[in-house]
Amino acid sequence: LLHMFVTYRIIDESDLVKIKRPKNSLFKDMSEIISKTAAELVSCPILKVLLVMDFLGGVAFISLEQLWQPMLSGIIDEKESTWIFGVIYAMNFVCLGIGQGLSIPVAKLFKNNYAPMLIVCEFIIGGLFLLFALQGSLTGFISVYLALHLFSGMAVAPNVAMFHEKVKEEHRSTMLSVKSLITQGGALCGALTAGLVASKFGMSMAWTIAGIVTFISATLYLA
Repeated sequence: LLHMFVTYRIIDESDLVKIKRPKNSLFKDMSEIISKTAAELVSCPILKVLLVMDFLGGVAFISLEQLWQPMLSGIIDEKESTWIFGVIYAMNFVCLGIGQGLSIPVAKLFKNNYAPMLIVCEFIIGGLFLLFALQGSLTGFISVYLALHLFSGMAVAPNVAMFHEKVKEEHRSTMLSVKSLITQGGALCGALTAGLVASKFGMSMAWTIAGIVTFISATLYLA
């Protein structure tokens, strides 16, 4: 409700002109959007690589969000320590914010060349996934979980910057929607896979696979 109110007060809406549209205009519009998106991807191969990485990122990270609470329940007495879940979940947003802030000075160390910076970050994240899979103590679990979000936050801004550098202004809105769709598709596939793997082989195996997927994703920055 607050978001709706602030939007109404601050953003000037352009006047909408009512035009009679044929019944099949929606399908024509969809066809046009798809064709323009395909043309944009063909003209810029880097975008295709970045979208594949968005998909793989969705596959890997959904396993973390999906399974950390069940794993933590096995480490602590959840009936007596329910408050810990809230504290840890709140802290992950703090770590994401700190990571995004750190991305600026870290990028300067790499002379604002984002690809090598992101290769390092992604390999660290992959290693943290493997380390996370081995945790059995509360201290280790919390430390690695927050470290994962710290380095994930550090990778967000450079990744988005690379994407925006390659997208033409007139296609920006459409390509951002495609980027979101691809990421959500990866999360869908990752959630189903992680759930199946966790039920058959345990949650640690699901995070090990997430780490391997992250390593594969990191190598694509070499493109």
